[in-house]
Amino acid sequence: MLNMVFVGNCQIENLFALYGKFVGPFVPTNRTYIASYNKLSDKGRSALECADVLVQQVSGFRNEKMTPEVRAGVKIYDVPVVTGGFLWPFSGKPHPSNSPAVGYPNGPYPAPNGDSYLNRLIRDGVPVEDAVDAYMRMDIGQEVDLDRAFDMIMSKLRKLGQETGFDVADIIERHFRDEPLFRSPYHPEARITHAMAETLFRQMGAGDAIVERLRRQPNLPSFRGQQLPIHPGVVRHFGLRFVEPDRRYRFMNDGFFTIEQWAGKYMRYEWNDALETGIHLAPSIATNAEALAKLTEGLALSPGSAIGWYTLAGVHQRARRYDEALDAIVRSIEIEPTHASGHAVLGRLLELRGERERAVAAFEEAVRLDPGNAVWLRSLGRILFALGRNDESAAALSLAGDLNPGGITTGGNPERTES
Repeated sequence: MLNMVFVGNCQIENLFALYGKFVGPFVPTNRTYIASYNKLSDKGRSALECADVLVQQVSGFRNEKMTPEVRAGVKIYDVPVVTGGFLWPFSGKPHPSNSPAVGYPNGPYPAPNGDSYLNRLIRDGVPVEDAVDAYMRMDIGQEVDLDRAFDMIMSKLRKLGQETGFDVADIIERHFRDEPLFRSPYHPEARITHAMAETLFRQMGAGDAIVERLRRQPNLPSFRGQQLPIHPGVVRHFGLRFVEPDRRYRFMNDGFFTIEQWAGKYMRYEWNDALETGIHLAPSIATNAEALAKLTEGLALSPGSAIGWYTLAGVHQRARRYDEALDAIVRSIEIEPTHASGHAVLGRLLELRGERERAVAAFEEAVRLDPGNAVWLRSLGRILFALGRNDESAAALSLAGDLNPGGITTGGNPERTES
């Protein structure tokens, strides 16, 4: 079996997940992800020493920390760091009070999500309302040269593209005014994620069928985390047509807020700690009751949190409180109807209640949003078969088999604690 190691930031972790979903079922591999921003563990070092293939992130130079650990003859794929940092010219410095918190080991306001202008107002003791007002009225051209920031990033991306084969700069130049290509400086959205994954898979020799499945996937398992607001001055300068004046952005796991609301939260160093604690505790059955209490508290403060209601549904389902779980997942879907996993959970809960026709509709929506998910196709096929809809069941199960022959597990080993 091929030993593959992916080394880099969350962009590489995303490619790690995509490889497992689209290529892993057809190429037996033992995969490990190592986050490059943490100290290398003994487990990570061992994985590197055994690697046959290394996918590593580069930002203009080879990652010196990792390559000495790789044995001779290893096939190396260099993947460039991609950034849209010109849209957030004040990022790069953490909040003055930033420190580790539950759910945020690097703090709730780390450097990529920080704002140096607001940091200055915090240090100067400017009241929150006055600071937000000054922030919104700021003449951004007096603070930073946006065109130079754009040109420098594009120049670097073009150089990296020539060296690695990842042509991202042209994609950014063509589309950044018309659609959100990034959630935050280093978190690309689907268009760039598609392009990066396709390039890597083709470099690895993946066939046209795999690439075509990737292209048909409208919602990749990409970054669902925080969206960093884009300052109105940046919007005006670049003529960003996708940013409406009242646009709302995802703030941590709390919900969606305007840039003014975000700036106020930043000034107050604010986030929903109860909600984050509940989400953190939820995966363990041993802390189910504690997770329920924290989620209930957190959702009372942030009722617009789709992930909060989604997590609460899982806590109720584990305790066999199916009515409560159903209510919670419906709330989650109402807030975020494009979350495919929410519809799959809804389908499973309806199936448990014996509402098979409604369960079919829920799983069909999950598959529409995530057509590459063989697990949900198998669930859909199972319920269709129980309803006597044999031809439809056979079609769903056949497609699941094409996507993942034999139901191969493609999880891999993401070492989240070691970047």
